[in-house]
Amino acid sequence: AGNYTLSIEGIKDIAGNEMERDVEDAAIPDTVPPTIDTNGKLYSDKNIVRIFFSKPMDFKDISDPSNYQLNNVYLSKMNGVFINPENDYRSVAIYFKNGGKITSKDKIVVGKLKDASGNYTDEMSTEVSLEDQNAVGIKIENVKIIDKNTLAVNLNDSISVFEPEDFDFYINGIRTTPDSFEKEITGGKSKLIFKFKYSLNDISKMQVKTVSYPKTANEYGVKLKGNQTIQGDKISDCIPPDIESITFSSDRKQLYIRFTKNVKGDSMYRYSFTVSNNSVEKYEVVSNNQIKISLSEAAAYGSKISVSIRNVEDETGNIAELITRTVDVK
Repeated sequence: AGNYTLSIEGIKDIAGNEMERDVEDAAIPDTVPPTIDTNGKLYSDKNIVRIFFSKPMDFKDISDPSNYQLNNVYLSKMNGVFINPENDYRSVAIYFKNGGKITSKDKIVVGKLKDASGNYTDEMSTEVSLEDQNAVGIKIENVKIIDKNTLAVNLNDSISVFEPEDFDFYINGIRTTPDSFEKEITGGKSKLIFKFKYSLNDISKMQVKTVSYPKTANEYGVKLKGNQTIQGDKISDCIPPDIESITFSSDRKQLYIRFTKNVKGDSMYRYSFTVSNNSVEKYEVVSNNQIKISLSEAAAYGSKISVSIRNVEDETGNIAELITRTVDVK
C-alpha cells in the first residue's frame, strides 16, 4: 500500500513499433487483513500481558476492553484493567491492577479488530497463549547476516537496557569482538546490529552465545536468558546478490555478468536489464552465478557504460531490487 510510480517501456506491437515510455503515479490501497499473534507475553511480576498485531491497528478498537476476554470474562466487566496501545499501535500492554495473579494457564481471547486502514481480522475471535517472560527470560529468535560484515541479532522482546558484552560471537570458529553495535525496535521486538572488521563468510562455523548472567533487560525487569547458543539453521544469510564482474565478448555485443552468489535465472527477464546508450535483445543463463546479455549494437571501445539490473533473486530468496555498475569497455 502507498503511492508508487509505474513505468512501462520496451513494449512493441506485432509490426515492431515500440511504444513510448509511459510513467503514471498510482495510489495502491491497503486491503490486507491484519492478524493477531497467537503467542502473547506475560510479565507475571508486574501482572501485565502484551498482545501483538501484524500491522498498525485502529486505536479505538485495540483500546476497547470489550474486545478482550480473560477466562471467558470480558475485560470491560473487570475492575482495574488498563489497556495501553504501544509500538505505533502494533501491540497493546494490558495492566491487571486488581484481582489475582495472571498465569500462563489463563486464557486470553481477542475479538474481531480492524487495522488503521479499516481492514478487519479474518477470525471472529483469536485465542492467545501466554508465555511467562519472568520464567523464561528474553530469547534470541534468530540471527541474520545482513551484509558481509554485519549481523542482526533478533530478540523475542524489546529491551530498554542493552549490554553488548552479554553476547559472545564466534566467527570461523574464533571468538571475535564486534567493532560497533546499535539497537533498533521493530514490531515491538529489539534488533541488535553488530558490525565486524572481518567478512562473515562461513555460516557453518558461526555461533552467537549469551553469557551466564546477562544484564540486558526490558522495561519490566525481565533479563536476557543466559547460556543461549545460536548456530546452524538459526543463522541465515540475508545478503542480496551483487555484481562481481562484467566482461565483454570480442565483438563487444555480449556482456557476461557474474554475480557474487548463485541466482535464479527465471527471476529476470529482458527488461530487467538497462544498458546506457544501448538496448538488450536477449539474455541467457550461462551458469548458476553468470548470465549473458546480447546488445542491439556493439559497445563503443574505450567508452564507459552503465549497466543496471532489477529484481535479481538468489537461491535462498534474497532480492536485489536494483544493482547498477559503470564499466569500461575494453
